[in-house]
Amino acid sequence: MSCEEKQTALTSKLDVLMGQLKTELEAVGSEAQERAKEIDPDINTDGPDVWIGADIDIQWKRLDFSLDLPQITMKEQRWSFDFPKVEMKNKDIIFHTPSVRMERRKVGEYPEFYCKGFPPKCTVRWSPIWADVPVPFPEEQRIVLSVPEFRMERVEFVWSLPEFKMVTQQLSLDVPQITVKKISVESQQAKEEGEQLAGEISSKTAALKDEFKARAKMEHGWEVSALFECYQTEMLKQRDEGLINFNSGISMMQGSLTAMSANKVPSDHENYKTVSQQLDEITKSRDAFLKAMEENIANMDAVQKSFVDNMFGQGET
Repeated sequence: MSCEEKQTALTSKLDVLMGQLKTELEAVGSEAQERAKEIDPDINTDGPDVWIGADIDIQWKRLDFSLDLPQITMKEQRWSFDFPKVEMKNKDIIFHTPSVRMERRKVGEYPEFYCKGFPPKCTVRWSPIWADVPVPFPEEQRIVLSVPEFRMERVEFVWSLPEFKMVTQQLSLDVPQITVKKISVESQQAKEEGEQLAGEISSKTAALKDEFKARAKMEHGWEVSALFECYQTEMLKQRDEGLINFNSGISMMQGSLTAMSANKVPSDHENYKTVSQQLDEITKSRDAFLKAMEENIANMDAVQKSFVDNMFGQGET
């Protein structure tokens, strides 16, 4: 059964209970009228508010009372969150790493002596000394890696959530009040019987109210808890699905950074810095989403507690 169906069933049950209470009160009123006729069988019952007899008059007084009953309405709530959209695309990453290569370079000179004639005339010629020496240089590295392209996309959630409040329901019942017109043993006895009848009607009315409260508590307790649990389950499901979305994007970005590090892409490389910044952004967005969802769930708990407190501690006048 869906949450909406649970809510409808809960509202219908309350309507049924109210209908039962009204039927029971009407039965008490009918009983009062029949017993009033027994007090004075000859009394004229044509009057809607006053029955007139030879010795007594019976005036019907309306007894009004109220009950605070729960009212459940559905209110549409809209929440918007930014969810990540991450796509992996192959990119050429070009960077330079320090390398060493051997280069032939002049490292010095050595003298060569040349002599001619006699007496000899000698000259010196300096010749270069060549050697292969290691020379550092930035070697270009070109690799192809799958790099995540990231953007945030706003997603709107629309939920119809229950709102509860206690609404005062006015109920009424006609009870007899007897006026003695002629002092006699019979009329005095009728008055006493009438007062006794009025007291019994009031007692029965109070008992019906107490029984109604007990039935409402018993029959609504589980349904209200089940309804709240249903909506909380839906919210938890949305939270978990959102976290899967976030965590998937975070995993892809972390994997991309790991791959770049394994391929010795420097941390100050443009692609590396971009992915790192996006990872920070998506992590913050995930934490904000989780915080908002937890607050909504906590609010639902507070609403449930307030409703149950009102329902089980309902007042009456």
